[in-house]
Amino acid sequence: MKPTALLVNTSRGGLVDAAALVDCLKAGKIRGAALDVYENEKKYFFNDFSQQVKSNSIRNSNYS
Repeated sequence: MKPTALLVNTSRGGLVDAAALVDCLKAGKIRGAALDVYENEKKYFFNDFSQQVKSNSIRNSNYS
């Protein structure tokens, strides 16, 4: 992929290796990503997290 590429995933979260995506974004190997799905997102359904700040990094979060 070109470094100007954008990854868009509206399908299934498990199709994207989130840790690898974060690494590529930080290294500038890909320009950006738009995701409306996330691997292991099931545990976040029907919960209100609007008052909590979530980490932007996969390695520093509880998303895995």
